[in-house]
Amino acid sequence: MSDLFGVCGEAMLRAMMQGNETDPGKRADLAQGSLQNKREQIIAALEGHRLPETYRWLLRQGMEHLALLVQQIEELNRQVEEKIQTEGWKLPYQNLQSIPGLRETAASETLAEVGPQPSAFPSAAHLSSWGGVCPGNNESAGKRRSGRTGKGNPYFRATLHQSAGASSREKDSEFQARYQHLSPKLKHKGAIVGVAHALVYAIYNTLVYERPYQPPRVEGLDQQPTQRLIRHHTQRLTKLQAWLPKAPLLTHCTKVLRKLETIEQA
Repeated sequence: MSDLFGVCGEAMLRAMMQGNETDPGKRADLAQGSLQNKREQIIAALEGHRLPETYRWLLRQGMEHLALLVQQIEELNRQVEEKIQTEGWKLPYQNLQSIPGLRETAASETLAEVGPQPSAFPSAAHLSSWGGVCPGNNESAGKRRSGRTGKGNPYFRATLHQSAGASSREKDSEFQARYQHLSPKLKHKGAIVGVAHALVYAIYNTLVYERPYQPPRVEGLDQQPTQRLIRHHTQRLTKLQAWLPKAPLLTHCTKVLRKLETIEQA
């Protein structure tokens, strides 16, 4: 079983706790869904196990403690939702949950640390640095030193790391693509930090513009703004090419001009 405390796992534990039924086959009949395909393995695992009264009592104590914790968590979640409603944060709370990988808990933790409007941070880069997921850039004289991130806010940083793991598994999302791009070079931990950094930008834009998450779009070459920019910079480079002397800058401009012409033709 991948989750011992799922519906089927708890049903089998309660059967063992009561001690009324000792037949492994009947306990295995409590399996549901895909677990029914593992019936023989479950029977083999339960075969020969007999819980004494002392262990059944300990198991009963553990199950009651688990039920109490679940009840307290549900009560805390209700308190958080009531606080969000009272403060008028329902809209940013819902908008944050539109980001891939961010669920109710992560959205409420983000609001608790950042607030409904990140007015204290001039940009998403400042928020990323405050959260401790901004990659360092320590390079001098061609030598690159440690690029470790700072410590940052420990609570917001923990939320970002947990959410980044979930975001990196969202199919066809920008975060999954970023993880797959970074993981070969930075391994798992470094790629998760990169995803968390991208996640901050999504959080910042969602809160600042007060709208649900919008994935980045690649502007098509047939769109008018893109074509206008290409023509503008092509004309500027053509003028520079006409009067600049033969120099490295001219060579660079020529290369850029050729690339722009190729793009425009495409």
